[in-house]
Amino acid sequence: MKKADIVVLLLDPKDLKAILAPLKKWLADKTIVSMMAGVNIQQLTSITGSKKIIRVISNPPVLTYTGTHVLIGSDYLEPLDKEVIETIYSATGRTYWANSESQSDAIIALSGSGPAYFFYILDSMVKTGVSMGLDKQFALDLILQAASGAVEMVRKSNVQPSELCGKVTLANGITESALRMFELGNLSDDIRLALKAAYHRSKEISLEISAEITRH
Repeated sequence: MKKADIVVLLLDPKDLKAILAPLKKWLADKTIVSMMAGVNIQQLTSITGSKKIIRVISNPPVLTYTGTHVLIGSDYLEPLDKEVIETIYSATGRTYWANSESQSDAIIALSGSGPAYFFYILDSMVKTGVSMGLDKQFALDLILQAASGAVEMVRKSNVQPSELCGKVTLANGITESALRMFELGNLSDDIRLALKAAYHRSKEISLEISAEITRH
């Protein structure tokens, strides 16, 4: 650790002080990268003594090198610090820099937890496909390709999803009949409420972790 320029932290928050306090004099001049949810930059600076802090919010698809890493940096980072960390994390997905640490709960709700929402929707679609007579794997293959194609259309067309939805939907057609059911069921409101629930729970967990750190 003495020779390292970058130290990555992934610890139980309640153990942070006990583990890092004896190392503080060595950590003070390091770039500290934290992958711990709920531990903010100010707390990390206080515990490690370093002013060069980067928080990383990742999601599960990093396991297949298709994930998302949102990086949140302190004000004391040099351009080279950012470049090095971005290069490291780009190996397992796309990297983005957040404008402010105040965005962290929204980022977690949207990106950190986001893959689970799609797994839930995919599972529901597969089950419905099976109920309509399709083989389970065949239904999954079709849905995955439809999802992948939709994502690529958004990426490459530079057109907003709502506009694309209109472009691929014919009046009184098959797609419109399905979208009408989404609207009747207030699916948009359900999605909004679900994301808000994740957002508020992230805030609650951050407060719980802060209290845990203070106690120890």
